Amino acid sequence: MKKFITVFIIALTFLVVPVHAEESCTYKEEAELREKASNIRADYEVKEEEIGGEEDSAPILVYYFTISVMNITDEFYVEVTNDFNSEKKIIGSQDIVDGIATFDWDVSSEVTDFTFKVYSVAVSNCSGVTLKTFHLQTPRYNENYHICADEFPDYYLCQKFVTFKKMDRNEFYKSLNSYRNRMEKENEKNNKDNFFDKIFNFINKNKFIIIGVILVAGAGSGTYIYIKRKKQRDLGL
Repeated sequence: MKKFITVFIIALTFLVVPVHAEESCTYKEEAELREKASNIRADYEVKEEEIGGEEDSAPILVYYFTISVMNITDEFYVEVTNDFNSEKKIIGSQDIVDGIATFDWDVSSEVTDFTFKVYSVAVSNCSGVTLKTFHLQTPRYNENYHICADEFPDYYLCQKFVTFKKMDRNEFYKSLNSYRNRMEKENEKNNKDNFFDKIFNFINKNKFIIIGVILVAGAGSGTYIYIKRKKQRDLGL
């Protein structure tokens, strides 16, 4: 009976405690991986393409984004998600071409926020640990761009790609007209300031000539008055 109990306890020990315990991610390993992962970043480039253009219709110009993920090494992979749909993309070193992994995003009608999470590959003790999280936002095409881009190319409402929420035409024109009126007032003020600045600059630049002219004119006037009064005295007037 005692022999049976001993065998049972030994067997139970093997079930509870694995013979080969898996090593955990140490602080040093994680810190080294985080430092390397800090170099991974993403950016986007706006692309355009003409579609259609059959015999009976003109081609349509559409916009899309090429998103580039840089500095991925064979130690890492990147999980990419977005707030537009539930799509999840995994990018690893096998996707790199000329040092960059790219994918296209064809949603240009809405602002999209991408989340990038960097993980260590499965062979590492730190697999499953999020080593870096960063974000990238792609803008949307501004449907009102053509209305004011030539008049106000630097105004935020007149940019081709924007990140502010969509607004209806009434709200857009209200904001645009308010900005236009403000610009007109500023231009009037600047024109007045420029006029007085020009006068001041002219006087400052030619002050010696102006002083000379004033002195000569003053001397001439004084001489004329003196001669006139002398004649009057001589004539007894």
